[in-house]
Amino acid sequence: MFAMKNILVALALCIASVLPARQAVCAERILAGGSGWNKIALIRMDDGKIDWIYEIPEHRECNSVDFTREKNIIYANRSCARLIDVKKNLLWEFMAAPGEEVHTARQLPSGGYLLGICGEPARIVELDRRGKISRETLFDTGIKGAHGQFRQIAKLKNGNYLVPLLNSRKVVEVAPGGAVKREFETGVSFFSAKELPNGNWLLSGDGGHIRELDPDSGKAVRSVSNANLEGARLLFATEVCPLKNGNLLVSNWNGHSSDKSQPKILQIDRSNRVVWTLPSGDEIGNVSAICLVK
Repeated sequence: MFAMKNILVALALCIASVLPARQAVCAERILAGGSGWNKIALIRMDDGKIDWIYEIPEHRECNSVDFTREKNIIYANRSCARLIDVKKNLLWEFMAAPGEEVHTARQLPSGGYLLGICGEPARIVELDRRGKISRETLFDTGIKGAHGQFRQIAKLKNGNYLVPLLNSRKVVEVAPGGAVKREFETGVSFFSAKELPNGNWLLSGDGGHIRELDPDSGKAVRSVSNANLEGARLLFATEVCPLKNGNLLVSNWNGHSSDKSQPKILQIDRSNRVVWTLPSGDEIGNVSAICLVK
């Protein structure tokens, strides 16, 4: 038994010695971008090191990033949405029209893509796998000027779209065709909206507010804010990714705050305690968009 144990230990050491250092530890990574940061990066959660980085050619307002099932990267940077591969080759590009701003770009379960384009009227655009328009919804946000309309929108399982409106502090459910099916006053300028597996809506936004909303009643079934959070301070809770263990991975954008001491990305457990923060260095700028990559 002792001899067999020694053999197994030696074999494990041998395998570890021939693997590259980055492969020896199977760490999760975060794809991150941000408003005010001219880069997109793949960041290791275990040590905060950057595995891959891409410099955005122009406008620095990147408020949406997604790692596709084909292992490509889609992002929106206000002036356009782009799909690139990990070798940084451009696969397709969708340009905003004059007066418009693109703030959402993500892959849909179908394999196509969803774009949220602020303007008068605003546009919700679905693209096929080649980046060509397959469906377009026009709707009036009731907000003058593109910049104050919305950032991250989502497509619901029922086929409608979930849109958090910044300047009017509302969240609306919009049907294809542009009709508003549901509308709730929130009192908060929410940046991001997602549908959870249980059908509730996960909202995050200004003042460090995170809220799980029951879409039938419009009532909050969970709320996270600086009033009940332990371990850090939320600034502008831009994007939140729900994790399988019930925790929340949060990008904590500090572009409107003088407090630069708070973590740029953090993880919150079900008891509203901060259980992990990104060990970030100067290489990582303001983060307002995140995607968990395994």
